[in-house]
Amino acid sequence: MRSRGAVMETGEWVGRLRTGELDVAEVGGFLTWLLDGAVSAGSKADALMAWAARGETIEEMAALALALREMAVPVPAVADSAGGPLVDLCGTGGDGRQTFNVSTCASFVVAGSGIRVAKHGNRGATSKSGGFDVLEVMGFRIDAGPDVAAACLAETGMCFLFAPLYHPAFKQLAPVRKLAAERQSRTIFNFLGPLLNPARPQAQVVGVPDLALPPKYAAVLGRMGLRRAVAACGRTETGAPMDEFSTIGLTDAAEWMEGRVETFQMDPVTLGFSPCDSAVFSVADAAGSAEVIRAILCGEERGPSREIVELNAAAAMRVAGRGEDWAMLLGMAREAIDSRAAWRKLEQVRAFLRR
Repeated sequence: MRSRGAVMETGEWVGRLRTGELDVAEVGGFLTWLLDGAVSAGSKADALMAWAARGETIEEMAALALALREMAVPVPAVADSAGGPLVDLCGTGGDGRQTFNVSTCASFVVAGSGIRVAKHGNRGATSKSGGFDVLEVMGFRIDAGPDVAAACLAETGMCFLFAPLYHPAFKQLAPVRKLAAERQSRTIFNFLGPLLNPARPQAQVVGVPDLALPPKYAAVLGRMGLRRAVAACGRTETGAPMDEFSTIGLTDAAEWMEGRVETFQMDPVTLGFSPCDSAVFSVADAAGSAEVIRAILCGEERGPSREIVELNAAAAMRVAGRGEDWAMLLGMAREAIDSRAAWRKLEQVRAFLRR
């Protein structure tokens, strides 16, 4: 039987999304409609923009993300190991800050500490250097399919999953997203990327670009089946939002754990970090980001750029179950860098992917 959503016309979808919440049964029909090549990009953009204007609910976001993840190319399952749960850490993007790839660098720190990491991501959409842009510049093969990714994870404790290889349905949505952006509107797809990791990590840190978003996003992460997760929006020294934990301003965060969301605010001063100009984190392109990452992991950079990596790595270690005390977690992150374990992990994964 076809769902009501599958036969809805464009005008109906726009009205439905503008005025009322979709129920779970309708989400599948709406997704079918979005992926229908016979429907114009303009019509789809109208519907998505109406939805964004009304504000997507937790239930809607989770239902659409779950449906899209079911459509993804699967990664062969890798059971929990002595290293604990599989972890992902990333930002949604969209803060407009052109920051170097903090979560990519932090991923090597986390993996270097012995935690398994499956980082899912893409090229930059709202920044000059997406996570997979910088990986490519650093000599990583980014087109590894699921079997290679699973083997890399099993051997090295880390893998990278290039989203276009795992989500072929998104090809239908690219023109729609572009059109909405040209109309100066975001869509739900600005936020869905971190929810769609086909390796299905059990723990995750997600940076979001809106101070009101962490509790909502943490609740969605919980509905995605995460054991523990945190969504965070930091601030610059002037209070502007950043899509990561901040060492130069307050961070508003919400953590999913034991079936509930707990909110907290972090003041970096209490952890010994000193405020600085956020411009220090900015890079011109992927090559610039790659150089910052190399300098941090090789021990040459010991200032603010390293510090923000340490804090975001510590957050991932926390959700992975390594402890609750931030000072202790920061110490673990620093040890992974100072011992060169994080750099050796980078070299190990890069060498595996070059075979």
